Amino acid sequence: MITTVSDLHVFPLFALLGVLLGILGFLYITYDLFGRQSEILHKLSFALSYSFIFVFIIFISSLFFIAPKYRIIGYLSPAIWGLIALYGSAVCILQFITLPPIPQIRPSGVDWLRLILWGPLIGFGLVRLGVHIIYPDSSFLKLAMFALPGTLIIGLLSSFSSAIQWRISRLPEKHVAAIGALLILCAFALIFVPPLFGFLGM
Repeated sequence: MITTVSDLHVFPLFALLGVLLGILGFLYITYDLFGRQSEILHKLSFALSYSFIFVFIIFISSLFFIAPKYRIIGYLSPAIWGLIALYGSAVCILQFITLPPIPQIRPSGVDWLRLILWGPLIGFGLVRLGVHIIYPDSSFLKLAMFALPGTLIIGLLSSFSSAIQWRISRLPEKHVAAIGALLILCAFALIFVPPLFGFLGM
């Protein structure tokens, strides 16, 4: 029997990532077309970007470090999906609240306060989530492997958020919109290509 894409239960994941990328791409385009003057759109774009990266890291960590033999997408229960959505939403809301304003001069170095805040916060959240995902085999090593990538990446991105904002605010006009259009194209590919492969038996 030939194993197809649909046998691996990845259609829901591809569709979910596609929807999230499409929303993010539309937000980038809207933000750029409004001249980057809206503080709410600016903060929302950054907050959703952090949230998407956070959720993406959870899936990558699950696939490569936790339980590849489970085909993790089919293995996760609705309760775990709900927890992932809850943690992703919490990251988005907290980033929106704590994101500093766009600096007028180029920032120098690391924002240690944000690093100290976000590193332990993300680490604690990922460990708690990892306990639910890999239960009952929630060994310390597996929890550490699950939590470490997200803790480092989100912690570092948060600590350099002022520098990232400064750099993006100085991109030429329509460059952010072009990134948004590329994300929307990727979203369509994620949503429609896997079902096509399944239909063709590939």
